[in-house]
Amino acid sequence: MRIAVFVENRNGVGLASEIMRAEGADAHSFHLLVADRDAINAGRLEQEAAARCEGLVARNLFPVDEGLDNAEFLEELGHRIRAFAEEERIDRLLFFDDQSQRGRRVAGTLGRTLPLILVQDCHLDFRYKKTGTGRRDQSWYYGSSSPAAICVWGPSTAHHLLFRSADADPTVHITGALGHSDDPALLRAARTTVHRPARKPDQPLRMAVLAQPLTRHSRLSRQDHREQLAELRAALAEFGEVDTDPDPSTLDGYDLAVTFYSTAYLQTLRADTPLILFSPPPLNIVFPTINHPLLRNVGTLGELVDVVADLRRSAEFAANDHGEPLEHFIAFRDDVAGRVLRVVEEAAVPVEPPAPRWSPRDDGGGAGLSRAERALRAVRGRVARPRSLAVLGLGFDYVTGVAIPVLTYTQALLAQSRSTCATSTSGPTAATRTS
Repeated sequence: MRIAVFVENRNGVGLASEIMRAEGADAHSFHLLVADRDAINAGRLEQEAAARCEGLVARNLFPVDEGLDNAEFLEELGHRIRAFAEEERIDRLLFFDDQSQRGRRVAGTLGRTLPLILVQDCHLDFRYKKTGTGRRDQSWYYGSSSPAAICVWGPSTAHHLLFRSADADPTVHITGALGHSDDPALLRAARTTVHRPARKPDQPLRMAVLAQPLTRHSRLSRQDHREQLAELRAALAEFGEVDTDPDPSTLDGYDLAVTFYSTAYLQTLRADTPLILFSPPPLNIVFPTINHPLLRNVGTLGELVDVVADLRRSAEFAANDHGEPLEHFIAFRDDVAGRVLRVVEEAAVPVEPPAPRWSPRDDGGGAGLSRAERALRAVRGRVARPRSLAVLGLGFDYVTGVAIPVLTYTQALLAQSRSTCATSTSGPTAATRTS
């Protein structure tokens, strides 16, 4: 079986390497795909692939610094990944995010013809302070592109996908988390019942702030983000030394870590380091409350200061005293990579494939054309005159001056198309049709 793996970051490369080393993986051929015009990012992915995926070279679908704007880049990604799948006779495609711009384009292009397997690569189950009728946070829509199968960390994400909407019917498999669920150190940390402080009471603390790009998904404005980080560092500095984004391998040397809603909680658990999950008032997304002696959720800077002050004064961490167990979010089991690979092998295109979120502008016959030829074809399609045109509306009130502009615009369209015009208006409604 020929399996393509589409990656967008170094974490994806690492997860792909684990699947490629699973038992039975040598019966398949793997193709690692990258779509990145930035030379630095592309170089990092290629270096990571060279280090983690023995004998496998990451193939970038784009030359670095190719002169495309974002819309052109996404359109080209659809064409190029479809052409790659056809040329290489790909049987399955595995990816890690169907809600990123690139992930949505991949799902929309190939989801109707190729089994797509979505694999969870980070913590995705969050809570929200406010929910409205508009579009929700990006994480809420994870898995909504209707892939052939979805591999999730644990029951929490599975429940969200299955009960997100009344007509939800995804094919969900609780495989556990690649690189985490079968880690004995994390399992021991998950089931610990006490916190053993490294320092004595009233000694200055060594603290780490694990910052996150909160502006990337518009979760905070740049100004709010800077202000929250500055206030956080200033508040922590009263209790000891503060480092920002230290190497994860050094976390066991800290007395406390603070972040917003990051998957880094798995790293702090391994390091036996208490972690405060801080959701300041401007931030709508909230990390769920996990009942564990090394985790504490706070919603204000004052609450955070109280927890830190208690830790310095007594050397005891005031952890969450309620919440779900860690196993609700991440299932611990052996051979996660093998479980994911079996899902990949058994996946099939849905019986009733969904309409893609994005459809090519051509009718499918332009797959072999160059960009210039496709662009010329699109221009010719746009200048074709319509055989008929209708503009219908209700409530075009003459008092508000709506009907006359609509009618004038319609007549201008009709004049351009050199068609016969038949127009009728009646009171507050207007309708125009040509044939």
